[in-house]
Amino acid sequence: NPCVDCVMSSSWDEGPNMWEARKSLLDDYSDHGDDDDDDGPYGKPAAHDPKIRKAQSQANEVLDIMRTNMGKVLDRSAKLDDLEDKSEKLSDGAVAFKRKSRRMTWLMWWQNMRWKIVIALVVLAILLIIFVPIIVEHEKKKKS
Repeated sequence: NPCVDCVMSSSWDEGPNMWEARKSLLDDYSDHGDDDDDDGPYGKPAAHDPKIRKAQSQANEVLDIMRTNMGKVLDRSAKLDDLEDKSEKLSDGAVAFKRKSRRMTWLMWWQNMRWKIVIALVVLAILLIIFVPIIVEHEKKKKS
């Protein structure tokens, strides 16, 4: 069998010997009907050519790294979606808390104001109970 590198490095102008060598090389390494993806050039199994094995190994390493990176990207995307959901819930909770705290502040202010009003009315009633009879008596003495 002629050497693949020798045939490939020869010039195209070498005449019929070149074509015969090429034809015999193609016949020797032609596909025998099995459609393996591991076949190299001219049907030669890739496992027998160290350059192709090395390139395939590097390609497999790159594919593994890409798969790993894609997995990490998908995990990161899922985590970001989860974080986004949590932050949205937290934001909604903060808005609800702010609304409830304002309402509670308003209610407490009114409750406090009611007590102040009640105390003021009680003090006013006590003052009226005390001073009205005094004033009425004073007016009676003045007229008599």
